[in-house]
Amino acid sequence: MTECERLGVHCTNEPSEEALDNFWKIAARIAMRYAKEELQREREMKQEA
Repeated sequence: MTECERLGVHCTNEPSEEALDNFWKIAARIAMRYAKEELQREREMKQEA
């Protein structure tokens, strides 16, 4: 018995469109934050040089 069956919910291996949209929105937000941090580090390195 799968975890889904045990909980009595319908599960599929295919993520919903909404789930995919949310995933990509979160991924983009993380990527943007990382890019900003990288740019900040580069600026600080240039200022120190």
